[in-house]
Formats: sequence, structure tokens, C-alpha cells
Amino acid sequence: MLYQQTIETCFNAATGDGGLRKAVFEEIVAKTARGIEDLRKQHAEGSLPLLALPQSCDDLIELASIAKHHQECFEQVIILGTGGSSLGAQALTALQEPAGLPSLRFLDNVDPQTFEALFATTPVKKIGFLVISKSGETAETLTQFLTTLDWVRMNLGDAAIQEQFTIITEPGDNTLRRLGERWAIPCLDHDPCIGGRFSVLSLVGILPAMIAGLDAHAVRKGAGVVLENTLFAKHPSESETAVGAALHIALSKTQDIREVVFMPYLDRL
Repeated sequence: MLYQQTIETCFNAATGDGGLRKAVFEEIVAKTARGIEDLRKQHAEGSLPLLALPQSCDDLIELASIAKHHQECFEQVIILGTGGSSLGAQALTALQEPAGLPSLRFLDNVDPQTFEALFATTPVKKIGFLVISKSGETAETLTQFLTTLDWVRMNLGDAAIQEQFTIITEPGDNTLRRLGERWAIPCLDHDPCIGGRFSVLSLVGILPAMIAGLDAHAVRKGAGVVLENTLFAKHPSESETAVGAALHIALSKTQDIREVVFMPYLDRL
């Protein structure tokens, strides 16, 4: 594993009266068995699509051809999106510096100076755009899209739009999809049952990762290992996910500790 979860300093044996009593923690972690059983049921029934992604591969065939198009046609691919539509792919590709493949740039704000600098320094014909919004109504993303669309139109003409842009949004009627249809832009379906913040293993995170040269099968296989460690744990204490949840609840209930502070010195986090 590339990470370790160390919990011993949470207990009173290490920290004194401010720490958690081991017996209390063990009682609460045992109660997470019900939550794990619910996950097992949802996984078996397929009622929570997120849990099926680590074992999915059929969609990767279509995504591979789209990724290849971006690799062959562009020197840079810009992802227009915010929050969950951007952060997952950023984490996956943070350490990638693929030789001979497009560089990825994530624009999750509407800072006019950023866009002015982009327009002034980058040849428009060498840029591809991925526009991602689950709802198709995200104000920032729509603003970004319309701004870059006008730039492409002014420099390359209307016919270039369907080559430069790809849209990811949920099926049905929404503003982004209507704009995509207006300009004949390829629109890929964002699963409406997968929330944006949980979408890193879907095409939202996987397509940018594939453009950057990552092995999508390996990414999902790694996620499958983490999932299986919880679904098939003989006891909740064997699941780092259950242990983490139990610690939060136990510290809140018994020590009145409700704030969680992360200090991720690893930039990818």
C-alpha cells in the first residue's frame, strides 16, 4: 500500500486524559458492521453505481478512442469545471509529465486575467477543451465555456468548435447539453446517479487521466482493492475506512472533539 493509517496516538494510553479509551473505540467500530453490510448489499444489487466502477471496463473502450483523439490533435487539453468535476482528475494526474502527450490544465475559476493570459500566449488550434458539469447548469463552467467558445469561433470559425470541444454532462435537458447540440459538440453522459464529488473513477476523472497517459484499468483496479478491503473484511477493525469513521464518531461522542484538521504535505492531496 502507498499509505498507512496510524491511530495509536488517538488513545489515552498515548495522550492521557484527552485521548480515547480503547474499549469505547472497539465498541463503536463494531457498530460499523451494519454500515458495511449495507454497502455489501448495495454492491451486490448494483443500487449504488459508484461501487460498481472499480470492476467496470466496458466504457474504457470508447474513452480510449476519445483520449487518442485529444492526444493526436492537441498539445494542451484544458478542463473547464469546478469542484468534483475537476479535483479528482487533478489528483490522478498531478505527477504526470508525459512525454509526447498533451499537457493538462485545469481552470476551475472565472478569473479574467487567467483567460486573457491563455488567449494571449497559447495557439488556439493546439488546444482541446473538456467541459464538465454534472447538472449542466454550473454558472462558472458555463461562463468558462462561452468565453472559450467565442475565442475559438473568432480565431478558427464555427466549424472548428465540434473538433476543439468535448462536453460531459448528465442526460436530459440542461443548458450545457443544449449548447452542445447547438454547436454539434460531442456530449458524453455523466451518470446521474454518481455525484460529482464521487466521480473520479467515472469518465469525469478517467478521461483526463487517459489523455495524460495513465492506465485506467490499473486506476480502477487499485480502487477495487480498497473497496474489497472493506466489503470482505471479517471484522470492521480490518477496514481502514470503518476504523476512520469509528474514530471520528467516538472522539465526538466521548471527548467532544469534532474538528478534523488535515495537513497534507503531499501536494496531490
